[in-house]
Amino acid sequence: DWARNHSGDPEIEAAIQRGEDPGLGLVTKAYNYIHKYGHKSKLMAAAVRNKQDLFSLLGVDYVIAPLKILQSLKESITAPDEKYSYVRRLSPQSAANHNFTAEELTKWDQLSLASAMGPASKQLLAAGLEGYVNQANRVEELLDKIWPPPNV
Repeated sequence: DWARNHSGDPEIEAAIQRGEDPGLGLVTKAYNYIHKYGHKSKLMAAAVRNKQDLFSLLGVDYVIAPLKILQSLKESITAPDEKYSYVRRLSPQSAANHNFTAEELTKWDQLSLASAMGPASKQLLAAGLEGYVNQANRVEELLDKIWPPPNV
């Protein structure tokens, strides 16, 4: 979604020129990196918009998909053999075969990572952190209203 409203990030521009969804490309690259190099992290894909995006992410560690997409899979008119079979797009084997450029494998320090993250990740990270702060403030306000309990 961010890529639709912003420009200037070379990786996003390259994905769009290849006809790829930049978000799906980012998830694929992150999955391949995590699993190729044996990191203990797990990758969760979210904001899945449709069945095709879901199929493109099959094999990712975790997916958050809206109920309407899962319901549409259940209600699709196909033979049971087709409906409940799938082609795994992401796997440890496909990750092992992925080739990263030397630039993609650069060892990061805090400054170089921050400068290389690009505008999408910086803005999205800031927005996410702001959301957590706002939620924490709301919880504190609610606790202030009920604490200490009146019977104590």
